[in-house]
Amino acid sequence: MRIEKDSLGELEIPDNSYYGINSLRSQNNFPKSGEKVNLQLIKAFLQVKHASAETNYKCGLLFKDKFEAIDEAIRNLINETETCIESGSPEIYKKIIVDPYQGGAGTSLNMNINEVIANTALEVLGKT
Repeated sequence: MRIEKDSLGELEIPDNSYYGINSLRSQNNFPKSGEKVNLQLIKAFLQVKHASAETNYKCGLLFKDKFEAIDEAIRNLINETETCIESGSPEIYKKIIVDPYQGGAGTSLNMNINEVIANTALEVLGKT
């Protein structure tokens, strides 16, 4: 287990998890519908995140090494999501754990995807 901290305290997160404290809090705090986030929506979020990272890099707001790690992470996650779309595999849902009907305007899903990208990029950089 790893310990993650935020302004509300700390939580234990399983070591092999790509999600983080915000995703786990969302999963624990919102009702569970039993539904999963649509795979096309996950892919679209990842594409927007990729465009944002690329724009920040081109504007000089993101160092090359960090951009390359984020770029590779997002490309891997898009490929993983596409594989799930094609095969019907639920594999991506080990990483994207929030309920599609969580409260708010998609904040929980946005944070879940951010955490997964960040932890995947750290893995690309050889840091865990």
